[in-house]
Amino acid sequence: MASYLNYSQSKTFPPATVYGGYLILLYGCYLVLFRPIVGLLIISIGVFVSFSKNGIRIDAQERRYQSYTRIFGFYAGTWKSLNEFNDLTILKKTISTRAHSWSMKTTETSRDEYYEINLLSADHRRKQMVQRYSDKEKAWEEINSLSQALNMEVVNYQPKLSAKTRRRMAR
Repeated sequence: MASYLNYSQSKTFPPATVYGGYLILLYGCYLVLFRPIVGLLIISIGVFVSFSKNGIRIDAQERRYQSYTRIFGFYAGTWKSLNEFNDLTILKKTISTRAHSWSMKTTETSRDEYYEINLLSADHRRKQMVQRYSDKEKAWEEINSLSQALNMEVVNYQPKLSAKTRRRMAR
């Protein structure tokens, strides 16, 4: 079996849904005592919602990657060639979640800054996220080791502008 670089990126569902999945799982455990078949079905739904994850696996030897969703321990996703990607970069990203109420009020519930390692195409117009870190130093450590494993250069993100964009900016 091949050795892959495996990067688990995030849960498949948003946090509120994951918490709901935990509640469904607990309810299924209770229900198993009285209606075993229905309880097992509810448990499987809770496990699916609570523990599904998204990520990426990279096979450096075969020069391919798989953007996957892991469900019940199985990886679902197709393998694609790494040849369309030439470079690596770190991008700073701010992610926030908001709660909306019926009274039309919006409240920001969380705001986090992350450093994302991305594979980049030659013109930097296409990118594929590999991993997200909250610590800048960890991101740099990982991108340096990934750069060596994939024999790719770490560069600054500078997408090339299309002719249409240049004309629009010249106005």
